[in-house]
Amino acid sequence: MKLKNPHAEALKIVVVEDNAALRSVMLETLQQGGHQATGVESTEEFLSLVDPGTLDVVIIDLNLPGKDGIFLAEHVRAGAPRMGIVMVTARVTLQDRVIGYGTGADLYLSKPIHPEELVAAVESLARRLRDTAPSGGEALQPLPGDLPPRLKEIGIMLINTGRAIKEIAEHLGIHEGTVRKHIERLYRSLGINSRAELSSRYRA
Repeated sequence: MKLKNPHAEALKIVVVEDNAALRSVMLETLQQGGHQATGVESTEEFLSLVDPGTLDVVIIDLNLPGKDGIFLAEHVRAGAPRMGIVMVTARVTLQDRVIGYGTGADLYLSKPIHPEELVAAVESLARRLRDTAPSGGEALQPLPGDLPPRLKEIGIMLINTGRAIKEIAEHLGIHEGTVRKHIERLYRSLGINSRAELSSRYRA
């Protein structure tokens, strides 16, 4: 299995996962992908040992003991607005995903995660954050808070992940036609006509 992308920049990554075996597998996967990855087992350990300003991406288990992943993601986002945040969890309900994105997470992955998907997702996120770094232009608006949860979730995925409709449908466990209808409703609600308009006007 080939994990290293010769064209990808080496990223500084911290994995926050309390399951030691899973943390070890994730670290080995990322290191084989050519990245500088270290791990901690809790929010408290991250806060005491890690300087967020030195990182490119942090991967957080949502269901951490003590202060959970939601607390940590909110803390990281407040102090390092340009850092990539990946939430990883076995939780699969719509409300959990919306909460995860609402903390400021850029990407949400459900366990179990295939090694190649983990590396590709982290590298894609880092590229997107680099390519969309602020250039002094007009600030993007947040998605309206009164959007229905499903529309907001799909809007966040369209903005943050760049996934195709088929991939969104597979991720959410619904039909592609249903995703298209949700996207049409989302665009009507926002008064836009395309994903390009969505990304140019709104942030998650």
